Amino acid sequence: MFVAFVSLYSFYCSAESMNSLQEEKRALHLFLKSYEKEFTKANGRPVIKHEDILPVSVQYQRYKELKTLLKD
Repeated sequence: MFVAFVSLYSFYCSAESMNSLQEEKRALHLFLKSYEKEFTKANGRPVIKHEDILPVSVQYQRYKELKTLLKD
């Protein structure tokens, strides 16, 4: 009985963690899209070069990590 409870609790925590990761991914996606739109307005061209994303490179990296984690 205890093992089943622990297993169910682990599943619940895992589901909660997945939900929070998905929320983080959505928030980052919105942030990065906003950055891209503002960049295009300010520079008259879309983000195409690596240096274009340097100000938000940490956020891009985290977004890529989340995409990989949540794949499947």
